[in-house]
Amino acid sequence: MATRELLVGAAVVGSGLNAGLFWAYQTSVVPALRRAADTTYLEAFQHINVAIENPAFLVVFTGTPLVLVAATVATGNPFTSRPAALLAAASVASIVGVIGVTVLRNIPLNERMAALDLTTATDVAAHGLRTSVEAAWARWNTVRTVAAVVSFGLAVAAAVGVVRS
Repeated sequence: MATRELLVGAAVVGSGLNAGLFWAYQTSVVPALRRAADTTYLEAFQHINVAIENPAFLVVFTGTPLVLVAATVATGNPFTSRPAALLAAASVASIVGVIGVTVLRNIPLNERMAALDLTTATDVAAHGLRTSVEAAWARWNTVRTVAAVVSFGLAVAAAVGVVRS
């Protein structure tokens, strides 16, 4: 198997894993936490944000955009090759919509939630923090979920084009 096919396959797998993670979170965890009490909501976020910082997640999350770019380069000129154009678009969706939104929007909100010591926080403080972050966090998570699913779909479409060529 050629390098191009390996890179395209890895791009599909990585973008699929990212899309699956965000889709599952968006359709199950977000609605479940919406029903939770303020301190439960914040405590769950604090635990999730610590747990997700693990090598398996970080390799796929940060590696996928790099593999998408490498697959684009290996596939050809995006202006003359449909698979390369699809991979370039998947790269942009991943870099801007997933990584960019996470770093610029979701992580700062995560850090605000992490900063509250729930062992000493009042109910008023917990409610105020939740009220100030929940809607924004969910909105930006929707954006990165859509971007991850779009990136995956584009990578799959590119892979189909590579297989046919």
